[in-house]
Amino acid sequence: MVGNRWTTCGWAWVAALLLVGCGYGCVRTHAPVPVLTVPTNAVIFYVSPAGKDSWSGTLGAPNAARTDGPLATLAGARDAVRALKAKGPLTQPVVVWLRGGKYYVTDPVVFGPQDSGTEPCPITYAAFPRETPELIGGRRVTGFQPADKGQLAVLLPEVKDGTWSFRSLFVNGERQIRARYPNFTPGDPYRGGFLYAETLDGLPKGCKDAIGVKPDVFKPAWLSPGAELHIFQTGDCRAYMEILSLVSYDAGTGRLQLGGKEAVSLLLPGDRYTVQNVHEELDSPGEWYLNPQTGMLFYQPGPGFSSRAEVVAPTLGRMLDLQGDAKSKQPVSYLRFFGLTFRCTDWALGEGCAGYGMGSDGTIFGRSAIGCAVENCTFTAIGKHAVSFHDGEGNRVAGCDISHTGGGGVMLMNSARNTVTDNHIHHVGEAYKHTAGVILQGGGASENVVSHNAIHDTSRYGISMKGAGTANIIEFNFVQNTSLETYDTGSIEVTQGDRETLSGTKIRGNLVLDSVGYSSTYERPTFLSWGIYLDSFAGGYEVTDNVCARSCHGGIMLQGGKGNTVRNNIFVDGEKGQGHLTNYSNNWANEVVEGNIFAWHNSGSRGFACGKFGPDVLRMDRNLYGPPPGVEPKFGRGNSFAEWQALGFDQHGAIGDPRFVGPEHDDYRLKPDSPALAMGFKPLALSRAGLVGKRCTCKITPLWPEFWAVAEATAPAQGPKLGVPAPLRVAPVTKPPTIDGVAAPGEWPGTPVTMAQTPERQPISGAPANAYICYDDTTLYVAVTVPLKTPTAVHREGPQGVVDETEVVFRDASGAKPGPTFSVLGLVSGKHELSTYTNAPEALNRAVDQGARFAAQVGTNQWTGEWAIPLAAAGITMRPGLKLGFNLGTFRSETNEWLIWVGALASTLELDGGGMIVLE
Repeated sequence: MVGNRWTTCGWAWVAALLLVGCGYGCVRTHAPVPVLTVPTNAVIFYVSPAGKDSWSGTLGAPNAARTDGPLATLAGARDAVRALKAKGPLTQPVVVWLRGGKYYVTDPVVFGPQDSGTEPCPITYAAFPRETPELIGGRRVTGFQPADKGQLAVLLPEVKDGTWSFRSLFVNGERQIRARYPNFTPGDPYRGGFLYAETLDGLPKGCKDAIGVKPDVFKPAWLSPGAELHIFQTGDCRAYMEILSLVSYDAGTGRLQLGGKEAVSLLLPGDRYTVQNVHEELDSPGEWYLNPQTGMLFYQPGPGFSSRAEVVAPTLGRMLDLQGDAKSKQPVSYLRFFGLTFRCTDWALGEGCAGYGMGSDGTIFGRSAIGCAVENCTFTAIGKHAVSFHDGEGNRVAGCDISHTGGGGVMLMNSARNTVTDNHIHHVGEAYKHTAGVILQGGGASENVVSHNAIHDTSRYGISMKGAGTANIIEFNFVQNTSLETYDTGSIEVTQGDRETLSGTKIRGNLVLDSVGYSSTYERPTFLSWGIYLDSFAGGYEVTDNVCARSCHGGIMLQGGKGNTVRNNIFVDGEKGQGHLTNYSNNWANEVVEGNIFAWHNSGSRGFACGKFGPDVLRMDRNLYGPPPGVEPKFGRGNSFAEWQALGFDQHGAIGDPRFVGPEHDDYRLKPDSPALAMGFKPLALSRAGLVGKRCTCKITPLWPEFWAVAEATAPAQGPKLGVPAPLRVAPVTKPPTIDGVAAPGEWPGTPVTMAQTPERQPISGAPANAYICYDDTTLYVAVTVPLKTPTAVHREGPQGVVDETEVVFRDASGAKPGPTFSVLGLVSGKHELSTYTNAPEALNRAVDQGARFAAQVGTNQWTGEWAIPLAAAGITMRPGLKLGFNLGTFRSETNEWLIWVGALASTLELDGGGMIVLE
């Protein structure tokens, strides 16, 4: 046993984060920004809210006669430096001091090649020592007048004229909530405050531009100008959110017609959504509504709001625009921004965020930038990424505090040899969800270093590499509470489409906690998340010396890449398993997983799940497994450890308590008597993970257990569990049924078996399915009929949990020890396949797959699937009295539910909780 099942982030021994009180989120308490060291020969300019751009900028404050003094704007300072450079090449560094105060920046400040510094003479724009200059990306809104229902209102003529539009509103520096239904739920921000798409007659399955809404839920005001539907689609694994317009509603069918460029994924029953920017829904403190036709802005003030409040409506998303010219080989170079605060910027629909797009813009955006730096800056309440470098080289983002962003934190797009280090990045993805704290994208994103960052509370990834280049280093980062709004994800994630490229990237020394993986259902509040996720064909990655604790499906996922090495890591407390090894598309070669520790407390978890592979493509050895006391761990497709070793894996592996120092405080150092040390495990330098500068003190609340607690607290009350039926006696037949997808009258003997339980052994909500079972000398025959109200709405394609399908699971239960488990799947389309997630030997699995026959047809009020399963192919001898562990499950998309013969309280594959049949 390695400690309590759920741990809290005490972790005071980590130098990266000193964990002292705060509740939900993270309160930033800063030490003073480090003072910039200025060369004695530097040319100095000053900018101040009290300045004028007509002055020289060589004085730090206005002179007594107010004839000269500091400049007033950053653009004015850029122009002063530009004028200086026009006199001749720089021979001295240049420093522009920004005095404390607020600078309302209504248009982007553009820096071109002519504004560049040089390596010996850089140009720095910096906060004056011990002062805080704030660059605010909009204008103050004043002149509010009382309106109905306690609201305030003001006319904005530019909005009415169509020359100004904004999607964000800030009061005293905090993002406010657009009027929405249902209302935002502060106490349950991720699971509360949503509606869910319905299944209604006449609505086709898998529609990209419509959902079902019951008439008693729909409100006519939702069709008002500017209203939007924000929906987390299922068609692409709930990886992102779409923002759609509301076009029309048909009360007869319940069809809500949608539109917009972001309508790219299948929308399915159960998808969660909100309706936003509707005046009639303006009913909660802090909400606002903008009428794009009349130009009226309405605001519902909260407690403490006064006429002195700063209300800002943004006018831009990109504040600083560094525009080099790659074609003419004229970069913008050696500009440095130090100690500045950027806040209150906007975002727009699209901008590269449709579908799997992650957007590319930033509050600071650099194209063809070389040797530029953003250091010790603060970005908060912004609409895009904080910093985005494209096609650049040798840039640096360090010591920054980045929070509450509409996009991500730092993006490096096709940019090489950059450094992203010592940044505190949190609460990112508040507008678009498919994003990360740090993003490396494109084949040119090579030889970058991402180190010592503290990244937490993200909608999706912590660190993401999308088709990234080679030889990147991801090291000593602290990552926690990721994937809070999406699933099929990882805290540190790689996606690579090329089957052959070996990256040479190193992922090492990172501490990764609580990769949640949002799922909308109460039955599985978390789903498809890993600590480190090498997706698609990510190859040539070296994953060493990391700790990954608490994720849904484990600490590591290796999908289909070649030449990956996973060594000397600690993977702890995955809910379903400690890892996932798939050999996707049979593409593996030279995979290595050795010398790791896998430890867990959940008795229902396994060491890892597996696809199809052998020792010829995976070397797996010297791993230590620490299951709960008294629990025999399962490996791969349910193998015991001895069976796993017999397959050629972990010949020098072992089972035992790894002896962590303090797992209840996420202290995974090893005690001197740990068996892992004797097996060659090298102690980890965990104190190096996270921030170096110690600019903040915060407590990060682990949200993994919160997701379970909320789900349990809000789930519909369940009655007593339904019982397990007595063993079912199955009759023989002399004339076998015809496998054609039609259960003809008199064709199937005996009384039908009713499939009316959920996986949790509760009553289903819709009509039950019926099953018929019989056998002859060689074959087991099974038919399942599934009632339907709208047969044309069945879903013929898609992932499990979307497509209509039925599963037959069986094993020989005649002996003292059950035989291997087999699972055959039949889809409503007539296709059939064999599940690879069982413990059946591959040769027998293949034989069953080749020998089985299946047919399906959709009738006027049901669909029927029929199987002929040759038990001899599974190594089972047909005979009267044969006992089979047995279960049936069908997914009916029309009612969005599983119909099970015997709810196994787990996957239907787990026959220990299933039923039994006996051949008469």
